[in-house]
Amino acid sequence: MTATKMPLSLRAYLGATRIVPLIATRHLKRRVARGKEHPTRWTEKRGEPSIARPRGTLIWLHAVGLGEVLSLRGLITEMAQNCDAHFLVTSSTRAGAQAFADNAPPRTIHQFLPLDAPTYRRRFLDHWQPDLCIWAEQDIWPGFVVDLAQRGIPQCLIAARMDAKSYAKHARSQQTFAFIYDQMRMITAQDAQTADHLAKLGAKTVTVTGSLKSSAPPLQCDTAEFEQLREITAGRFIWATAPAHPADVALALAAHTDLMQTRPDALLIIAPRFPNEPIDIALPHTNRAAGEGPTSAVWVMDTFGELGLVYRFAQAALI
Repeated sequence: MTATKMPLSLRAYLGATRIVPLIATRHLKRRVARGKEHPTRWTEKRGEPSIARPRGTLIWLHAVGLGEVLSLRGLITEMAQNCDAHFLVTSSTRAGAQAFADNAPPRTIHQFLPLDAPTYRRRFLDHWQPDLCIWAEQDIWPGFVVDLAQRGIPQCLIAARMDAKSYAKHARSQQTFAFIYDQMRMITAQDAQTADHLAKLGAKTVTVTGSLKSSAPPLQCDTAEFEQLREITAGRFIWATAPAHPADVALALAAHTDLMQTRPDALLIIAPRFPNEPIDIALPHTNRAAGEGPTSAVWVMDTFGELGLVYRFAQAALI
């Protein structure tokens, strides 16, 4: 660990994490009941592994959600071509795990990141014993950073992303983040604004390298289903908004209404960013989650992990 003195705010945080196990199990079981956690793998969030550690060098990469996790695939593929290490990817969301399972690179396994509590961190690190930890984009867990540093395991932060709103929130704990960034052997940022924000928070050297997403290989999809959909929709102009927030949906529906004046058979695919949340669609539409196909003006892909199919199927996309 660096000689930099740990700030009182971080010590207080680490002390507070000791109470997490007192409420974690009940909290996680409630989330399982609501479909927010994996029904059989939720105990991974208590640091209980569900698979054995592979032999040899293990590189651990963490990203929070669906898009961030999938963006790691290009980096892992590149590293796998230049070393014989195995890779452990952790994330926090169930959606990210489902999509990653269908698109995992070679020699790569997935686990859910444990909650940031001392006993859970210890179980996780004792089992996996990573040789390197790579934090991606914006999800960094202070307790893990401290424990990894104490064990002498190198860490880095890559493709960091921090807008003005996020910076303002981080700035309230500037000393904590200065200490955290001081534990990193390398820090890269997606853009100059992020690099400036990290520097103001105490990061000493930040290199701007851009996003990882453009280097990720194409997402997988069911080839047979793709060909079947092409037959069903032959001759139609197909475009998509994916992944779509409510504002994107509104823009896309307005544009599709105009498009249908000249192309009445046009098809708009909407892949909501949060498939479980209802969206207001005035145009005739069908829902994939209900088993319905693209037989109307709008097809809602209200399912997880199918952007590979969407992007292959559509001729244009609003992202």
